[in-house]
Amino acid sequence: MSDRKFARPRRRVEETSAGGFVLSASRSGRIDWCVPKGHLEGEETREQAAVREVYEETGLEVEILGELGSINYEFSAGPKLIAKTVHHYLFRHVGGDL
Repeated sequence: MSDRKFARPRRRVEETSAGGFVLSASRSGRIDWCVPKGHLEGEETREQAAVREVYEETGLEVEILGELGSINYEFSAGPKLIAKTVHHYLFRHVGGDL
């Protein structure tokens, strides 16, 4: 008999992250891309969080060109079941170095 049948139910937690796709030319002229994302902080919007996360994770200053959509998925973390939504944007590199 499976132990899962008697396991305590997991607490479901909803999380939202934002980030997106950045295309950037490296110093050598090669095209690089990255897909940073992270949680919203305080009262920031999804768009503000996405721009901040790109800068924190890559050092690139970006502007949003458009929204690409969102994905939803679930995963377990200890006693929690995390229901995650990630909002993706397309960015233009306007400053900073990768």
